[in-house]
Amino acid sequence: MMNKKVFVIFFFLQTVTTLPFSALAEARLTFQGTVLDDPPCIFNSGYVINIDFGATIITTRVDGINYSQEVKYNLVCTTPPLNTLRMQIIGVGAAFDAKNLSTDKSNLSISFFADGKALPVNQWLNFTLPQQPQLKAVPVKKTGSTLT
Repeated sequence: MMNKKVFVIFFFLQTVTTLPFSALAEARLTFQGTVLDDPPCIFNSGYVINIDFGATIITTRVDGINYSQEVKYNLVCTTPPLNTLRMQIIGVGAAFDAKNLSTDKSNLSISFFADGKALPVNQWLNFTLPQQPQLKAVPVKKTGSTLT
């Protein structure tokens, strides 16, 4: 995200022919803020990423290691700022481990990794182009639980 400081000064002059010159009102308003430009990169062509963990998962083998899948995506940057970027997995953390993405099963979550290191949900991952992080996802079940 590029930050640009914008200073806008508005001059409002009320000119009414029946008022004397001294009655002209002048108001100054200074606005300072952040302008958000269009993102310099497009992630996965704007499409949702679906991760297929396979049709034959044995629930007793879901352990945070088995069934790991590469998260395939593309990143196209037209005007990257200084070649430094960041990304994050946004979502609700699992009740039993807030670092993992929750699912519709209370005892099941998805853990993400970037270049072999844990990538907790809602935390930024900084990286530098042209290198793009290799992302992986793996199902994790709550310790001591049974998946159905």
